[in-house]
Amino acid sequence: MNKYTALEDEVFKIFSSIEWKGENIKTFPKNISMKDAGKNFIRIDIVPSSNYVNSESISGVLIIDIFITAGQGSTAAYTIADTLDKYLNYKVYNHRLQFSKSSLQPLGNDPADSGLYTYQYIVSFNFFGAL
Repeated sequence: MNKYTALEDEVFKIFSSIEWKGENIKTFPKNISMKDAGKNFIRIDIVPSSNYVNSESISGVLIIDIFITAGQGSTAAYTIADTLDKYLNYKVYNHRLQFSKSSLQPLGNDPADSGLYTYQYIVSFNFFGAL
């Protein structure tokens, strides 16, 4: 398996797990249509930035856009960010995928839907494709 495909598979295993599905947060990859997504959902973008230990390893960031109902305050976004931290902040999966600290910043109303307000959750990762 190629390193980028392996990285994507490892990341989306987290978001397809029974535990994550139990959180009831609609989750979409970055380049997928979100028709009828409703309110309070996330969109995941895997951004590899460089090779790491060897040619099969990658470092980078996950950029997760959090969409909440506009005009309702920040509580929903903070709750989703806390839930993301439970799965990502300083977590290690299969001794291959390691996350470090997260950050959260408000971006404002979504240009595609003014009824949504967007926050951006970012967490760094290292992925060890072959050790």
